[in-house]
Amino acid sequence: MAGLLIVMILMSLSHSLQIPELDGLASVIVGVLLVFVSFILARESRSLLSTYQSPEDVILMLIIDFKDDLDTEYITEAITRIRTRIKTEFQFIHYVIIQPE
Repeated sequence: MAGLLIVMILMSLSHSLQIPELDGLASVIVGVLLVFVSFILARESRSLLSTYQSPEDVILMLIIDFKDDLDTEYITEAITRIRTRIKTEFQFIHYVIIQPE
C-alpha cells in the first residue's frame, strides 16, 4: 500500500511539474521499500523456524509437484494423507510442512 502511495504521489508530481526523473525515483524508492520488507520477512521466518527446533523435534519440509489437472480439494486431501502417513511411519518427525509447487 505504501508503495502505491509513493508511486501515485511522485508520478503526479512528475506529470504536473514536467520532471520525468521523479518517475524513476518512485521506482527506486519502491525497490528499497521491497528490500526492507524482505529483510523483515526473512528475519521473522528464521525466528519462527528456530522456535520449533530442538534436539527432539524434526521438521520435514516437502515441495511437491502435483499434476496440473488435479483440483484443489484432491491436492488438499493428498497433502493430509501424506502428512498422516509420514507422522505414523516416522514418529520422530513432529512437524511436516508440505508446499505444493
